[in-house]
Amino acid sequence: MKATTNRIDHTRFDGHGATFFSGYGADGTFDGACAIAALGRGVERDRALRELLRVLKPEGRVVLAEPFGTPGWLSFGALLRRASSAGLSFERRLGDRWATTHASVLRPR
Repeated sequence: MKATTNRIDHTRFDGHGATFFSGYGADGTFDGACAIAALGRGVERDRALRELLRVLKPEGRVVLAEPFGTPGWLSFGALLRRASSAGLSFERRLGDRWATTHASVLRPR
């Protein structure tokens, strides 16, 4: 679905039923992406992070959120190490450090 508001294009992608590897789009397609409790669910984490990086525009951002206690939960440090290995740089953390969900904004290096 695509809509234009104030001359800004918004594309909504519904990923239900899709996988990280089902071909979301061409290289550099998206301004941003969000993955919530997605990396601990039996996916190939490093491959998933590389795929998120692939579809991001060079100035794009990705938000990764991992709720504590979900299957395959990643600690904040582990998430940052994996993201860095995939070519993403940490920009900022969302929420406070005591939150039950850690969320991070990352960008391509």
